[in-house]
Amino acid sequence: MKTITLVRLAIYASLLIGPVHAAGPAGKRFGGFAAKQTFSFRVQDRQAFESKGSATVQTFQIPTGVPKFGIGQKVKFTIGKNGQLQGPGFSLPLEQGNNGYNQYLTQATPKNPTPDTALLTKTSSGKARQVALYFFHGKKPGSRHSVTYLLK
Repeated sequence: MKTITLVRLAIYASLLIGPVHAAGPAGKRFGGFAAKQTFSFRVQDRQAFESKGSATVQTFQIPTGVPKFGIGQKVKFTIGKNGQLQGPGFSLPLEQGNNGYNQYLTQATPKNPTPDTALLTKTSSGKARQVALYFFHGKKPGSRHSVTYLLK
């Protein structure tokens, strides 16, 4: 009798556990996006500035180490396995995500005290709407470059 009860219990357990195990865990989401999710936008605007002390001058020289995108260029973005926003030549960790936008930024360092940042805005249904990218780099002591891209 005990054998029959144990066999039934094993059968019931396999029926219950089987479908749950087969379904697998739901994919992890970061700021509303799944890892490996991709989307593309075109560069609508770009601006580059160089600051020397308190003076700021607009320039179109994009410094080494900053991605170079042209107006109208299509740029593909991917959400990385840890939620970071990845694009050609950069990867920015997810800092904050909510219904309207996700903010991505690097850690500030003594060499680069202003973190590179991306702001990804979303539609009311949670789809990517546009991305603003902000890159900051010191080219030489006392000089600082900032490059901004708007992609839609």
